[in-house]
Amino acid sequence: MDLVDWHSPILMVITETRMSGARADEIIKALPFDGYAVADTIGFAGGIWLLWRTDLVHVEVLAATEQEIHALIQVRSQSFSWLISAIYASPRFEERCILWNNLKILANMHDLPWALMGDFNEVLAVEEKYGGNPICQRRGRAIKECMDECRMMDLGYTVVRDARADSEGDLAEAISNFKTKAQNWNRELSEEYNLILELEEELWAMKSRTSWIISGERNTTYFHISALNRRSKNRIICVQNSEGEWCRNLEELKEIFNSSFKKLYQSEQVFCPITTQWSSDWCAKLSQEEAGSLTNIPSDGEIWNALKTMKPYKAPGIDGLHAGFFQRFWLVVGESVKREVKEVFSR
Repeated sequence: MDLVDWHSPILMVITETRMSGARADEIIKALPFDGYAVADTIGFAGGIWLLWRTDLVHVEVLAATEQEIHALIQVRSQSFSWLISAIYASPRFEERCILWNNLKILANMHDLPWALMGDFNEVLAVEEKYGGNPICQRRGRAIKECMDECRMMDLGYTVVRDARADSEGDLAEAISNFKTKAQNWNRELSEEYNLILELEEELWAMKSRTSWIISGERNTTYFHISALNRRSKNRIICVQNSEGEWCRNLEELKEIFNSSFKKLYQSEQVFCPITTQWSSDWCAKLSQEEAGSLTNIPSDGEIWNALKTMKPYKAPGIDGLHAGFFQRFWLVVGESVKREVKEVFSR
């Protein structure tokens, strides 16, 4: 009751209740949850309670056994649904194997986000327990195969274990430590999740680029879809006039474009006042000798040096030939080029 008062959960899973029947119903009715599903105990052990508030969350119980309760969860303020499995695995290995098989079957029946929580009564690493017998490889291999086939990710026990270790037996202090460590762990997990999303985005961008390189220029369905998407993005279906109204009529669009271009290239200046010739001593000027040299006919060396400074494969001339052509075959076309250039300067 203290935990419920402190955290006010809308959904709660309690495992190893060790009670069922009328006694369980009596305790559940005392809690602030009006929806519940109960899995009976296994002898004097086990027991699972899934409790929820029906005014805040919709829960549809899909299946329940002594070791598991599976339910579909939807918060009423959202349209997003996910699957929860409350687990209390049997202390007996043979019965746990039945649970692992049930989880494998369920994993192949849906593609929803899936949270599994509870007591699996099994450990995968020595760090997950204190003392006791060594880990049984056969039992560890069985749950590991189940986790791999169901694509589960073990969130670990370190947060709870460290919180209990730091509390020195004080339950209130252990709960406080757990809350702090869980918040830090959640923050780290969120940062890692965002990093994974960024990597996934980069991966899909690379895949998209690869698909375009392979199929983008071919006469394929991919090429036609890409072209249609690009065409739909570039299509103009309406234009806003000077009054802020959107026009779709063809004649109105013509008038808007004509008036816009006339306004763009039309000057409001009706006369040009005559001003005295501007002069200044600080600006750069050409001497009479330098100005006269501009009209001189260039020498053969100046023509060749000017041709070498041109980019070989820039825009071609009216004859369709690049500057690189004249550079490459200068020994053949050099005389005719020099003659043509000199004739231009002599006119």
